Amino acid sequence: MKELSELEQWFLKAKSDFDLADYVFKNMYPKPLEAICFHSQQCAEKALKGFLIFKDKDFPKTHDLVKICQLCIECDTEFKSFLNACKILTLYATKLRYPDNIEVAEYHAKSALKDAKAIYDFCFNRVKVNCEI
Repeated sequence: MKELSELEQWFLKAKSDFDLADYVFKNMYPKPLEAICFHSQQCAEKALKGFLIFKDKDFPKTHDLVKICQLCIECDTEFKSFLNACKILTLYATKLRYPDNIEVAEYHAKSALKDAKAIYDFCFNRVKVNCEI
């Protein structure tokens, strides 16, 4: 069996986070909205970092998607369109993990899934035209 490259691993983990969040959103009642939002953020984070790995760019150990997206913008200005989504998704990486969390409604989870998918697809498509992943 072929060993997966670091790049492939980042995108597989991103896809796994998205698939989990999407499945749970569609199939669990009541919906664990905080978990859906958290895994959506994780999908976007791993996809953005995967893009930076593809570009041989270093990135800090952070869950702040705005900072990560800004590094992506240095390589491709079209990433600017994701800054607002990154700002919102970043809240789900940190605020939801502690008792003083933010209020999450179903529409937040649906929006988080949509944004994560858009970011994942954009990053993946930027990489796959140049790689075999």
